[in-house]
Amino acid sequence: MEYTKLWANRSYSPFVMNVVVRSTVCGFIKIFPESCIKSGGVFWQNKKNTYFYPQKEFFKTVDLLSIYVLEHNNWVKKIFDKILKEMIDLRLFSEQCLEKDIKEQSVEELANLIYQFEQKFCEAYSYGTISIILGYTEDNPIYHKARKILENKLNDKHKISDFYLSLTKPPVKLAIQNYELEILKLSQKAKKMNLIKKEDILFSLQEDFIKLHNNFGWLSFDICDNLVWDFDYYATEVLNKFSINIDQRIDELNSYEINTKDIVDKIKTELKLNFEEYECFELIRNIGYYKWLREYEFLKAIYNIKSLQDEFGLRLGLSTLETKYLLGDEFLIVKDNLSSFKNKLQDRMKNFLVIYEKEKCNILSGTVAEEEINNLKFDDEVNNKKEVILRGNPAFLGRVVGKVRIVDNLEDIKKMTLGDVLVSQATSPDLMPAIKKAIALVTNEGGVACHASIVSRELKIPCIVGTKIATKVFKDGDLVEVDATHGIIRLIESS
Repeated sequence: MEYTKLWANRSYSPFVMNVVVRSTVCGFIKIFPESCIKSGGVFWQNKKNTYFYPQKEFFKTVDLLSIYVLEHNNWVKKIFDKILKEMIDLRLFSEQCLEKDIKEQSVEELANLIYQFEQKFCEAYSYGTISIILGYTEDNPIYHKARKILENKLNDKHKISDFYLSLTKPPVKLAIQNYELEILKLSQKAKKMNLIKKEDILFSLQEDFIKLHNNFGWLSFDICDNLVWDFDYYATEVLNKFSINIDQRIDELNSYEINTKDIVDKIKTELKLNFEEYECFELIRNIGYYKWLREYEFLKAIYNIKSLQDEFGLRLGLSTLETKYLLGDEFLIVKDNLSSFKNKLQDRMKNFLVIYEKEKCNILSGTVAEEEINNLKFDDEVNNKKEVILRGNPAFLGRVVGKVRIVDNLEDIKKMTLGDVLVSQATSPDLMPAIKKAIALVTNEGGVACHASIVSRELKIPCIVGTKIATKVFKDGDLVEVDATHGIIRLIESS
């Protein structure tokens, strides 16, 4: 059997990812009975995970769900609202947990709260799976139909790509754009106060940074154990904005919704899109919009519950990272089996595999997990023949030439220099210092609504997503041409 990866080399904890796989295999079928996904798994090595499903099962479900959604517009609108409601309820529950005096809670009470959260998370994510299936691959009938509509109305390939990107932008600003807006306002303030050094910005804007951190710091949570952004990072962000037209960028972000709607209406009129054609693009826009709203809500919730997990671990002598390698129901029993769990957790932090087959869960760790994962075949494996041309989906148009830097985690950021091509499994907010140096972005994963797509549009740099194997085909120092208009990355000179 061949497997397809959805996420790889991400810092997502077993506590989170066990829920994601269980929800998709066991919960999603109750919402969409036609689902063919009967098994799935997630593997951790060196604290990074790879999340996968049987290829045929997954893509058949993608096709079935996409066709159903195209034919039942009202159903998917209700589901999007249900997804958001479930995730908001999850976040509210996590906030209620924080309202309690954690120090006053017993170990058993903390364990029960964490377990209840995990159960609610699983139920919510069963609905959230729809966003995963529709939003993480563009190889499905919805996106094929959208492109076919444009191909039938236009002959210019460049215009097809340009119109496609414009028609599929989220209709409303997302949190990452609202964060940028606040940074820009602080840059304005710093300029008026004549603050030109980072240390002066840090000192004078400290109260502003506290507010900023409370409102947006969770965006940098890697869903395992770290909050990446700090005041020094914010000060650097403020300072970097001095080099652009701050007022113009603020106006662009403030008028995002109006401008986006105007562009969509103009293209709709120019192409004479009928109701069905227009609804197809609206569906894609909302897939991206609700996908990110859902993700923001559960990211806040996971960040909130970290405080309970950390306190629980502290009471039992577990590190904050070790507690993230406990699965939900294990919080209820670890106290009475502490010594054996200590050894298990150390093994899990090296190699850890969880596989669901229907309702059955198989948990492996250490060398046994590594051996099992090595026996599985994935669809992103590179053939022995060296590929020099790779294709993906354009996320922002343009053509550039530059040297490759593989950037998958925080440690890789230091490799980036101005003008490099950033190649990654998938980008995330914590990689922004590297992204801002990039001349182009290329990712294995993602679709029109992924982080790399959204950021590339904001930074106006060429971007190609969904290549599957870019991080395996190319290596640091390779000179490549990124032709994002046609979705091609070409090796010019190997390092």
